[in-house]
Amino acid sequence: MRSLLAGDAVSWRSAHPEGVMDFCRLLEALVSFLDFSDKKANSAMGLLTDLALEERFHVWFQASLPDVLLALTGVLKRDPKVTNTSALCQCIAIMGNLSAEAATRRQMSASEEFMDACLGLMAKCEEDVDLFREVIYTLLGLMMNLCLQSPFVSEVWAMEVSRKCLSLLNSQDGGILTSGHGSNLNAHRQTNG
Repeated sequence: MRSLLAGDAVSWRSAHPEGVMDFCRLLEALVSFLDFSDKKANSAMGLLTDLALEERFHVWFQASLPDVLLALTGVLKRDPKVTNTSALCQCIAIMGNLSAEAATRRQMSASEEFMDACLGLMAKCEEDVDLFREVIYTLLGLMMNLCLQSPFVSEVWAMEVSRKCLSLLNSQDGGILTSGHGSNLNAHRQTNG
């Protein structure tokens, strides 16, 4: 992986197509730790977070997104009741940060399966808001970033997100508004700044 980050991602990918598979395997291996309830899950997400901070990783990630979008969708389809909650939050936060890039956001929002997985996870988390509050906060930030895509791919999805947001805004918990708004502002600044 270090050799990939050390070189030009696009030319490396075309010269070594097996590297795409290696990255997919690495991503799948890291997210498989979400099923662990101990420090292993948080360590795996810490590793993924460290990778995501590398500029070359961003370039390579965008070039490889069609290949890794299935793994990211799989994360969103997990049952939060049997997933390490803090590690799941970290993973969704990484997706939210990556979605601040317009090209990445465009591909994510063009995937109906990815978008539906966001709504599905939100619905599962709403079954026990107290237990999954942090997941809801983080997921809402990702969903708000995806709503920045213009023109928006699915008006039906946007209306459903708006309905969920309004429902959450009626909550006694002001953290939902604050967390979601902060994530949206960060993406907006990166998009327009």
